[in-house]
Amino acid sequence: MNPDNFTHKTNEALVAAHEMASEAGHAQLTLLHLEAALAADKGGILRQAITGASGGDGAAGDSFERVLANALKKLPSQSPPPDSVPASTALIKAIRRAQSAQKKRGDSHLAVDQLLLGLLEDSQISDCLKEAGVSAARVRAELEKPCTPDGNGAGLVVAPGGPHQPRRRTPPGHRRPRLLHGLPRRLPQLALLHRRPQGQPA
Repeated sequence: MNPDNFTHKTNEALVAAHEMASEAGHAQLTLLHLEAALAADKGGILRQAITGASGGDGAAGDSFERVLANALKKLPSQSPPPDSVPASTALIKAIRRAQSAQKKRGDSHLAVDQLLLGLLEDSQISDCLKEAGVSAARVRAELEKPCTPDGNGAGLVVAPGGPHQPRRRTPPGHRRPRLLHGLPRRLPQLALLHRRPQGQPA
């Protein structure tokens, strides 16, 4: 999994989740860490989707964040923390699901909304939403609405420099610019970004 194929905001979320897991002394980077990192962004796409799914209730996002925090506290921790924190199998599968959907849609980079749709397919995340009083199906419906750059029409608002990258298709023969801006030096800590099938070129 190449971070060059992720949007800047997706890479930021992965780095934040990895730091969260490392600081807590957790042995693996899990779905919960990544979802918690995304939920911590008060103006992010996940918060927007949860608010929309809850009929405009802004407190629903805070409730979901508390449920995730409690779930993370139940994970076993090590002191001192482990030297490396690899991604869990469930997280790798979720990212691959998101990438599969991304490719079918013809998008060149994995955006946060696509990542969230991949995470939502795991029962652990949907159970946390249910505990917070939020419908996972409604959150999915909010995420699947078309994004708009100015808030006009249906879908989640994409503000310039905002919490996620809008979905864009790259015309054939054109290459989108890299979106990492300094993150690659930190991302190699994530084992999931280095795992690739045998025989696949680096």
